[in-house]
Amino acid sequence: MATENTAAASGGARSVTIATYYKFVQFPEYREFQGPLRECCEANSVKGMILLAEEGVNSTMAGPRAGVDAVLDFLQSHPVIGPLTVKVSYTDENPFRRLKVRLKKEIVSLGVPDVSPAAHPNNVGEYVAPEAWNDLIRDPNVVLIDTRNDYECELGTFRGAVDPRTKSFREFPEFAARELEDKKDRPIAMFCTGGIRCEKSTSYLVQQGFRKVYHLQGGILKYLETVPPERSMWEGDCFVFDRRVAVNHSLTPAEGLSTCFACRHTLTPADRQHAHFADGVSCQYCFDSRTEQQRRAAAERQRQVEIHRELQRPHIGATSRDIEAVRALKVEERERLKQKQRDLLLVRERQRQQQAHPHPQEADDGTHGYADDASHQQHKTAVRGATVGDDGSRAQSQQVSPAADEDRIPRPAAAVATAVAIPAPVPTTSAAAAASEVDDAP
Repeated sequence: MATENTAAASGGARSVTIATYYKFVQFPEYREFQGPLRECCEANSVKGMILLAEEGVNSTMAGPRAGVDAVLDFLQSHPVIGPLTVKVSYTDENPFRRLKVRLKKEIVSLGVPDVSPAAHPNNVGEYVAPEAWNDLIRDPNVVLIDTRNDYECELGTFRGAVDPRTKSFREFPEFAARELEDKKDRPIAMFCTGGIRCEKSTSYLVQQGFRKVYHLQGGILKYLETVPPERSMWEGDCFVFDRRVAVNHSLTPAEGLSTCFACRHTLTPADRQHAHFADGVSCQYCFDSRTEQQRRAAAERQRQVEIHRELQRPHIGATSRDIEAVRALKVEERERLKQKQRDLLLVRERQRQQQAHPHPQEADDGTHGYADDASHQQHKTAVRGATVGDDGSRAQSQQVSPAADEDRIPRPAAAVATAVAIPAPVPTTSAAAAASEVDDAP
């Protein structure tokens, strides 16, 4: 592996390694490689973006040094990919929230068929090493073009560079047709963040008949690593596609910057105070171009992000294991709620049955079905005397005649009223004992 060690001196003190690489190579079996590559990254705690296409691989990824090395070894062990040129830098926190291994038509989207350095390796511009870049772009006859998007150029660029004011790389062919058609005999020098866009754009210009096309080898990041600040022709910060937002000349994160989720425009602290800024929804640069439906959808997404943050659950950046763990928690929570609902229904059913068939002792007025508390207490005393002897036996109840038992046990008020209207049959001894047991229930 060819590793370009960015900020190596500070790498030992920082726990996260960032690796940037790309390679144009004919890769027809790229689809089958997606799953094994994702599994390798997840097993080694590596996050970031990896693009696979028939024309090669393009990635910036981050994780522990051992994990990044393991993924790079896995990539380079593939017979089609082979050795990679990797730019490495270090930071204290992983700049990526999650891992994406995506299949694409192009590893960088120009949108023009048959323009690929993988298919036409000879139809590319001439590489210029960072050490020789200054001498090239000092030539007043050289047309220096920044092939990045407008929001990237605003943060920083090389002195004297032309900003095409493109919103995406797909707009570059239109810019070339409009602004460069009359400059085919002049030297054209192009650059981008890591080298991939300017390599593909030089391939496009060569196919369009441009004769002298150059591009910065390793891109801006390699230049900032190689050329000391006092000799540098770079002005400002360099935009990067992760949570660092931008890096300065020493390749450390620029302070105070963030990006708009909707349009990726870089935001300063003052931009975040603007009336059109809503975190995760819009900013002053894209508010008018966003529909109300888009803003509502973005607001709902941001709400979900905040809910997951409050619950300390991963909303963005979850691995497949994290997702399974969250699903298991949700299933357990749903089962707990279902059981609670079943218990509540059971309690309500018991209450309904008790109301439909009330026990004499459970009258709503609190009298337990007796004329007064004294009658209830007298009944309980009589029952105990009639059914339990001094020695704890039930023999005494067998010696009491049915008539005496009936006279001795006070009836509930409702039972007395019924007896006046309809004479009740004389209970047997066993029947009286059974009634006593029921009436004495707690």
